Amino acid sequence: MATSARMFWQRVSDGLQIQQLWAQFHAEARVSYQLYSKEVDWTRAQGESRGKRLRRVAQGLFWAMMMKLSPGRRALFLIALVLLVLPGFDFRYGDAE
Repeated sequence: MATSARMFWQRVSDGLQIQQLWAQFHAEARVSYQLYSKEVDWTRAQGESRGKRLRRVAQGLFWAMMMKLSPGRRALFLIALVLLVLPGFDFRYGDAE
């Protein structure tokens, strides 16, 4: 079991050390954030509360990310979000009981 777990981790991480993976994740996250944040209006409207602004910015980031995906990936992502929110959802296919 330990050997198969080690082989799995080797395959997933391409042999990189944790520090290397973290540095790569950090760099890619920064670039991705810059890509998506260009499409969001960060200015605070007059009379807009902090909570309302936060909601608007989060919604803008969500839609910026969604629109970068292909239509098939958008649908798959939305299905995954629904299943995340509704974990008790039970799906049966065919005559399986």
